[in-house]
Amino acid sequence: MAELGSVAWPPAPIRTERLVLRESESRDRAAFIELFTSPEVGTYIGGPRPRDELERALARLGLLNGMPACTDMKSRPYVEACDVTVLDAPFHAEGNIATAGGCLASQYLATWVITRILGEDAARAVIDYVAPVGENQETVERALHAVHAGVVALR
Repeated sequence: MAELGSVAWPPAPIRTERLVLRESESRDRAAFIELFTSPEVGTYIGGPRPRDELERALARLGLLNGMPACTDMKSRPYVEACDVTVLDAPFHAEGNIATAGGCLASQYLATWVITRILGEDAARAVIDYVAPVGENQETVERALHAVHAGVVALR
């Protein structure tokens, strides 16, 4: 496989005769709702979502009640469109509410829940058990670091 070298991110928009592929932005919220409520599009994604259900799902972000959130880069504009402050961090928790973003979000959330309920030793054991072969220590430390940093941030 050829080396990719350095890649600019976000990539420049890709333009064709019929469309432009670009990074999503907050102003795309209305189009996002139209897309996922469309019966035509729904044919290919398991059915259209009712508009009110989709609006409610987006509005549920209000449960954060002013708390900032973590997300992935592609979802960030949609979360910010709901007037939620997005942190440049993988994990954040306040009280009984935690948010995490990116492909490791499930590991961070699992680490947080297990640590709160059963303690850090139990979280270490569980994350170690599911870690990729050869990456156990790094995986455990990354998850615990993210959780500790996200919880300490509110003090």
